[in-house]
Amino acid sequence: MDLATAEAFIANRTVQRYLAAIDEDTNIALEEKNGVISALSMLPRRYVNEYHNDAQALERAQDAFNAEWNRIETAQARDGRAAMTAYSRYVLTLGVLERDNIRFGAFARARAFTLWAGLGRVYLRRMKRVHKLLRRNIAFLNNLHNELRRARREETEAQAQRVLNVAITAVSLTITVTSFGLGLGIAAGIFAIQMGADAALGPSGPVMSGTAVNAVTGVGSLPGMMSTPNARMLGAAGGIITLASDTDEVALAQSNIRVIADMMRRYQREAPRLMRELNAAAREVNTARQLYEGAVRQARAEARSFRANDAARRGLLRELSRL
Repeated sequence: MDLATAEAFIANRTVQRYLAAIDEDTNIALEEKNGVISALSMLPRRYVNEYHNDAQALERAQDAFNAEWNRIETAQARDGRAAMTAYSRYVLTLGVLERDNIRFGAFARARAFTLWAGLGRVYLRRMKRVHKLLRRNIAFLNNLHNELRRARREETEAQAQRVLNVAITAVSLTITVTSFGLGLGIAAGIFAIQMGADAALGPSGPVMSGTAVNAVTGVGSLPGMMSTPNARMLGAAGGIITLASDTDEVALAQSNIRVIADMMRRYQREAPRLMRELNAAAREVNTARQLYEGAVRQARAEARSFRANDAARRGLLRELSRL
């Protein structure tokens, strides 16, 4: 390529327009990346590294193209082929960073990562309180279950046997549901880690990982699961207390019905508090989940609407091919 050809090519207004446009788009993309990256502190580190790497790849591609462009300006290039190769790479890496900006920026604007972390904190805080209550409750229930079984072995009167059997069934059912709740409580310690943003950041994956969905759903279902055992326990408590009041004082002193009746009165006092805590936990966790999922859907809709300006940028390739 002679100097006159190079000068004519560089002076071409169409070429100048393409160069100015991609330079401007590159500057915008890099500046936007610097703004978005500050909102990603809650993301797993590999996503942040990926974002940084894509920005650095764009800068390297820009430098490589500028080097080839300088060869054209100084008439050192034989033709435009090397510049075309460098420019194609430049366009590709610019599109990648622009998509990153839309993808991560949309999640940041929707506060998805903040809400994701908030859901984890709400879950941990609520389940810590629920777990404390359930742990105390199951120790009480196991003790009550043992007392009831001992009383049934000692009791010979048919009516008393029936009342005790109803109570044993109610306690057994309540122990099962309480154990389920304790399982969720134990899982709370690892919930925030399991609920990583991997699934949400995928193009079509679930909003949350399966483990996270199961944990959150479990918290939401606890009040409903506990309602039937609680009602049976309260009914059984009434039966036991009535049995204790109707039992002859001498016979009562020789059995542990009085102890069981006192335990049932304790359950009557404490059950409402447990149910209030379960309902509050379910409401707060479900609300946090809905906010998070709404933000993810909003971010995905915005990211899907992005279209790179690749077609217009490739116009410079046509100009370079004529050299």
